Amino acid sequence: MRIPTLSYANVMSTIAVFAALGGTAVAATQINGADIRDSSVAGAKLRRNAVGTREVAQGSLTGRDLKRGAVGAAAIANGAVAERHLSTQLRQRLAAGGGSGAAGLAGPAGPAGPVGPAGAAGAAGAKGDPGERGLVGERGPQGEEGPQGPTGPQGPTGRDGVGSGLASWGYAANTASSVVAVMLGGSAVPLPSAQALRGVAVNGSDDTFTVTSSGTYRVAYVVRFQSSQITSSRVLVNGTPVDALADMPNTSQTSTGGEAIVALSAGTQLQLQLYGQVAAVPLRGGAGATLTIEQIG
Repeated sequence: MRIPTLSYANVMSTIAVFAALGGTAVAATQINGADIRDSSVAGAKLRRNAVGTREVAQGSLTGRDLKRGAVGAAAIANGAVAERHLSTQLRQRLAAGGGSGAAGLAGPAGPAGPVGPAGAAGAAGAKGDPGERGLVGERGPQGEEGPQGPTGPQGPTGRDGVGSGLASWGYAANTASSVVAVMLGGSAVPLPSAQALRGVAVNGSDDTFTVTSSGTYRVAYVVRFQSSQITSSRVLVNGTPVDALADMPNTSQTSTGGEAIVALSAGTQLQLQLYGQVAAVPLRGGAGATLTIEQIG
């Protein structure tokens, strides 16, 4: 038997009649989903959450009945969608491995990790070219004297010298600050100190010297006074003054002397004298008077 078609107005008028006759409890128990024609109640007329899963028959909803995005991933139970529920095109894409989507934007760089342990030292590189020579630094302080080195080898013997082989010489001095009593005719100066004689003899008064070899001699003398004097000096050779060995000052002076090269025969006597005025002349301490007789040929 065909069920009469109900409109929204028929339903609402029927509910009103039942409400008037028996109250809302009788209306609620007498009208169910079988009394409402398909598609006669729009979704906008239903209260939110009025239709739950118990009111939806199994398999009554298809993908065409759902608005895009109406069912999210959270609303689908794990395993609720099997492979048979997928379209043939989607199953073919999954079988082929799917496709890679476009690369997403790079995320921000994460914080730097801790520094790792130092690696093993690498092999030494090739030696580079030498750099330019630097400036010379300041001279450092002189170091301590080192130990004496070993004696070196003896050198070769030198050539034989050229000479006469004569070795007559003499040296004598007066170092006692003696006072010489000078006479007009001359007074001998004693030379008893620091005598060094070879081939030259001296008398007991230490004022007359005799050469023992003939030859050419260098004769030199110096007399030093404690104060300025006008006293003259000379050397006598066998009692005769030698002009080249005479010193006659015109003014007062503190020393006098002379030097000459003379030829002397063996046995020749030499004497140093002061002369010129009568006076007591004090000699200077140290080398107050010296006489050198040296054979040179």
